[in-house]
Amino acid sequence: MNKIAITGVNKQDRMILTQALSYLTGYDIVRQTTYSIQAIKYGWNNELINCNRQELFLYAIASFTERIKTEQQCKQYISNGSVFNELADMEAIVDLFVCGKREKKEQQFMIAGMKRIITEYAVKEYDCTIHIRNDQKSNNISLINIDNKLEELIENCEKVYRINKESVVTDILGKIILNPKVSPQSALERAKQDVVK
Repeated sequence: MNKIAITGVNKQDRMILTQALSYLTGYDIVRQTTYSIQAIKYGWNNELINCNRQELFLYAIASFTERIKTEQQCKQYISNGSVFNELADMEAIVDLFVCGKREKKEQQFMIAGMKRIITEYAVKEYDCTIHIRNDQKSNNISLINIDNKLEELIENCEKVYRINKESVVTDILGKIILNPKVSPQSALERAKQDVVK
């Protein structure tokens, strides 16, 4: 597998898994452009949660196009966040907006179009998708909503691996990467040290 996408709501878990896969394969990492960088670049609201609809749609589109440009320059990579995460974040926040029927219909139409484009790209581009499920015992509706949207987005991908608290991550890594540069256990430990420090 040459192009691996990582999804999940927990950014630290995604970073650890992405780094471990990079150690296993020697592939470059395509990192997610943080919202704060996009906000400065385009003059948007400082916090993603406080954005209006237009800013959210522009953020998802800008992040998607930046990611495509970067991914197309690499033959082999691990995509942290993948094209799905920005869309799921945007969708979860847009769901919180109170608006009239016409605006709601317009939102749904725009989201459906973005989903179609992003899903088509992901299905063609990624050889494998690894989803880190949200297992946190939390009443945070937003995290649960984002996780559900990610699950919905990746259902059309060909090879999907799901990781939860009961998963033995090293076993899953061993199945995905056939000729690792180091052992899955070593890669995971080294990634945890790098990310958590």
